[in-house]
Amino acid sequence: MQAIIPVLKFIVRYMGFLLLMCLCTGLCVNLLYHALSALQITQHGHFGEAGLVLESLCVVLIFLVVLTVSQRVWLSIFITLASFLFLIYANFQKSLFLLAPIYLKDFKNIDQVILVWDIFKTYIPLLIFVLCGLFLGFFLSLRYEPRTRSLVQFRMANLLLILTVISTTIFFKNEIKNYLRFNHQIKLNNSHALVTAENYGYLFFLIKDALYTPRNLALDDYSARRINEIQSRINYQKPAHIASEEPVNLIIYMVESFTDPRQAGIKTTRDAIPFFRSLQQNHLGGMVFSPVFGGNSANAEFELLTGFSMHFFRDATIPYIDIAVQHFPNIARELGFLGYQTSVIQPVSMGFFNYQNIYKQMGFDQVISLWQQPDVKLDAAGRFPADLELVKEIIKVSQSNDPFFVFAFPNSTHSNWNYSAYDDSDLDVLLDKPLSFPGAMKQLKTYINALNTADQAIEVLIQHFAKVDKKVAILVVGDHQPGLPEFRELYLSNNTNLSLDFNTRKEMKQALKSLKDRAGSEQFQDYYSVPFVLWTNFSNQKPIRSQYGMNSLVLTLFEIIGITPQSPFYNFLKKYSQSVSYQSLIQYKYQETDQMNDDELQWHKDFETIQYDLLYGEGYLEQ
Repeated sequence: MQAIIPVLKFIVRYMGFLLLMCLCTGLCVNLLYHALSALQITQHGHFGEAGLVLESLCVVLIFLVVLTVSQRVWLSIFITLASFLFLIYANFQKSLFLLAPIYLKDFKNIDQVILVWDIFKTYIPLLIFVLCGLFLGFFLSLRYEPRTRSLVQFRMANLLLILTVISTTIFFKNEIKNYLRFNHQIKLNNSHALVTAENYGYLFFLIKDALYTPRNLALDDYSARRINEIQSRINYQKPAHIASEEPVNLIIYMVESFTDPRQAGIKTTRDAIPFFRSLQQNHLGGMVFSPVFGGNSANAEFELLTGFSMHFFRDATIPYIDIAVQHFPNIARELGFLGYQTSVIQPVSMGFFNYQNIYKQMGFDQVISLWQQPDVKLDAAGRFPADLELVKEIIKVSQSNDPFFVFAFPNSTHSNWNYSAYDDSDLDVLLDKPLSFPGAMKQLKTYINALNTADQAIEVLIQHFAKVDKKVAILVVGDHQPGLPEFRELYLSNNTNLSLDFNTRKEMKQALKSLKDRAGSEQFQDYYSVPFVLWTNFSNQKPIRSQYGMNSLVLTLFEIIGITPQSPFYNFLKKYSQSVSYQSLIQYKYQETDQMNDDELQWHKDFETIQYDLLYGEGYLEQ
């Protein structure tokens, strides 16, 4: 018993030490972030209780690491505090220009600050001052502060705690993520990274980014020789960059969560999208496979504008955020070479999906956000600028530019659909049998009515350009299917043989997500197909392919507007699309390659290599 008493005393002292450290850290973190909010330095998120806990734990962990190494209290406080304050300052400065927090990749790609050298050089004196201060403080602490004896006793305990926390966080990161999401409604997504960072803390965001951002694997057989072999295989010859004699103006109108309710077998009191349906009956249109479901719209946008495929990335990758800043082939750049004025119009903050930075890198001449603009009417939910406001802006841009390319992304159909604007609408859902949870019927009705509002905006857009005297092509396409559980329930019950049985709506959402994650290539269309139509105000009787990938639409657009793109990537993509089906690419993604012949398999490997070369490699293809 007497041998246990010293151990118990040590445990009590150590637990008291940790508790005191957590309380002091939590108080300092809370005061600091509320001061930032009061000074309006943080303006996009709201630092709450969840952020206080998460950020404080991260700061404590960093402090323990420094303390374990140095065994000096004041030196550890100095290093932790200085590093933490510098991280916050760096985040503040980056958010001013790019509406984004510090990512882990920023440290790896620090050499790219030369791209903004005129801005960065103004910070050099401050950087020198900070480094000198850090060096002086470090030197004085080492010289005049002795090691704390009690910390020598805690050293092994600290080390064990640090290793336990780090290893547990790494090995159970997905379980932790799901626990935070489903039990505490903490979503660790990067759709608006600055909001996430300001909600839960900049240090927490950095650590989260290190854990959850997928790292693209290097290809084993990547070299200039390999790229040359692919070029020889397709008999590549650099084309002349030519366009049609009369330029065709282009509008891409990508609608958030846009689907055809009839696709899901949903019956309604009247057609929710009558105008869009009439367009599909008279113009090139059909279904297209989106790379995403229920969210991450930027990935569908990325495929559409570039022609690259998300199926060659690791899961959870968001290229707009995760790839290094560089130029890569896309439709805006190709049309810019031909003198088109290229514009992008968004209803949301440019902080979403790194839009502030990526659109400039893609070569857009003009980047317009209607977010919080005066005199802009909001949608029925009162959240985003209404679709008709985007239509008005498209028309305005088209009148001042010739030829023009506009990419616009209306957002009034975005989740959540729990508002009451359409409660009295006569457009309603007709059910053959009750939903599992009738209380959510209102959300399904709201979604259907939001589609109808989007359809009305599409009609205004098309009717305007039907009257202009210059050639215009307009692609209208959904970005992904909605994540609304009731839509998914009706789709699966009407189109599959799955037996659905749930006790709660939360359980249904988790079960439906599990079904999607377990789906193979045969079920891909159930989750990823969305409608599209390509309207023109000039004669166009092109045949339609039975299956489109979102990325292959770029080839159709080049063909419709009559240009030969300059990048050799599009020459490869054309040969690839003529040689293999999109369904084959899906099978390759799901590693269902048993039935593929060698030639088909080689095409997929070539595409993966070409994409790696242009996004991560040396860009041999374009040299």
